[in-house]
Amino acid sequence: MLIPQSIALIHQLYPGHAERVRALGIYGTIAGSASVIGQFLGGIIPDMPGPVAGWRFIFLINVPIGIAAAVLAARKLPASPLSIHARFDLAG
Repeated sequence: MLIPQSIALIHQLYPGHAERVRALGIYGTIAGSASVIGQFLGGIIPDMPGPVAGWRFIFLINVPIGIAAAVLAARKLPASPLSIHARFDLAG
């Protein structure tokens, strides 16, 4: 659900064609690598011994990554002006 927002944010932050192409290339590289690494770690992590054994440990990994992502987003992403000229589309 966040992929369309990420692509739209890239289009908003990088107005030049060359900059946008480079940003989308980096985005594609990271997304492709993450999908491969995620499958690999998803098979290994549940079998690792630790304080939380089994598949439940996977959920503990998301917490620090989510907190770090939220902090970095708040610091690095510029504020965009709100456009409230449209009404909510209930039928859509």
